[in-house]
Amino acid sequence: MAEKVLHVIIKILMYIFIVLLFILLFVRMSGVGRAIFADKPKDKNPQIASETVLVVEQGESLLEISKDLAEQGIVKNPYLFAISLRCMDGYQNIRPGEYQVSSSEKPSEILKQLTHEEEKIQ
Repeated sequence: MAEKVLHVIIKILMYIFIVLLFILLFVRMSGVGRAIFADKPKDKNPQIASETVLVVEQGESLLEISKDLAEQGIVKNPYLFAISLRCMDGYQNIRPGEYQVSSSEKPSEILKQLTHEEEKIQ
């Protein structure tokens, strides 16, 4: 009898553990989703933002560009930044060149610079 009760208790504890694990994964993944689709700059205050010149070479991938930006302190996470750019229209049209970027710019604004989108608007 005690064996059956112990078996049921262990089974219930395992189910509770699995449910808590799913809740934890859901909370973590929703944070990742918000980070990808929020389109927020690293530094909201332009006075404390850092600026740098980004050099994009022919054939450079989004991840390589993102890693360069992370090394220079413009973005927090290069992987999330690369995924964020990939989710936006026009990421395939990034042109090589030198760009003045700031950590107070949103990913969409940086992408507009890299694709020369502001030239098309004017």
